[in-house]
Amino acid sequence: MERSRPRIALILGVGLLLLASFSSAQNPPRREGGPPMGGRGPGGGPGRMGGPELGKEIQDPLLRRVLEAQGRLRYSGTRTVEFREEGQRIRQTEYIVRDGLRQRTEVAPGSPNAGTIIIEDREQRLQFFPERNEIESSPSRLREGMQRLRMSFKGFQNGMLNLRREPGGRVAGLETTKLTFVDRRGNVLQTMWVDPDNGMILKRDLRDPLGASLGSFEFTRVNYEPRIQNDDFKIDRRGAKIVSQRDRLFQMSRRLNIPPFRIPEEPGNPRLFSVRPIDLGGRKGIHQVYGFDEGRVSLFIFDEPLDRGRIQGLVRDRMNVLTVQRDGFQLIFLGEVEREELERLARIVTK
Repeated sequence: MERSRPRIALILGVGLLLLASFSSAQNPPRREGGPPMGGRGPGGGPGRMGGPELGKEIQDPLLRRVLEAQGRLRYSGTRTVEFREEGQRIRQTEYIVRDGLRQRTEVAPGSPNAGTIIIEDREQRLQFFPERNEIESSPSRLREGMQRLRMSFKGFQNGMLNLRREPGGRVAGLETTKLTFVDRRGNVLQTMWVDPDNGMILKRDLRDPLGASLGSFEFTRVNYEPRIQNDDFKIDRRGAKIVSQRDRLFQMSRRLNIPPFRIPEEPGNPRLFSVRPIDLGGRKGIHQVYGFDEGRVSLFIFDEPLDRGRIQGLVRDRMNVLTVQRDGFQLIFLGEVEREELERLARIVTK
């Protein structure tokens, strides 16, 4: 069971980051009797994230429309999500309901993890696992998706990336504009197919450093005039157990006999997105993923030290790495932030 949970989170996480969509959770979980969850921002509105404020610094009209659309699109649809994991291509179908800054994702029958449901907004992500009758809570990943989309567009505007435009053909029955982002050497980084009328990304493909597809999604059906109810963005499951990422960390710590080193939950620190076990050549450990709006930070805890080669195998482009020893355990900080920030996090880590 512990192995299947990270795969579910990874599959759905890839789709959410690719889509770069948003929403807003107002009501925190209540533990008695299986909580109602979801809701709108103060005064019944969706909140301020997204909309014109998000795209105001982008000069290109179409790119600005794409960013502004993230906070106001309203639709229902079906999409396929595909990504590579451990040499295999994982593919599944998802049903999406979107209302501004709220989103519901339901895995379709016949797909891996069928029946799993995610309710997400700009602050919180609530994921229901029917086989365990559990609701797992974590910070929203949609905010991070928005920031990554914004940074891609700023990279083009600042001259760091080039952009190719061409007709994209029909996706989900709609005519699209194809946008391909390439680096200065001509390597394709990502491609998106956009509805030019409203800025919706109907298809997106991200590439790894060698040019292979890292992850993609494609809508096969979209309805821009859906019938949406507030209940679509609630999880009201009597008797369901609510589990936070911190709960998962402590459970895994006990099972693996590894101290729960973690970054404190304090203002200015990154938020804990996910926790999973990891085994690298017999070296057992815990992998935590934290997120700022600007990027992610991973914290690995191993019961035995990794050699330099294995540590370098964890590093990806634009990442800094810091390794420290605590109480006989090796802590590896890896992230898309400055090394000084990794050093700060290493100083404040607790257990």
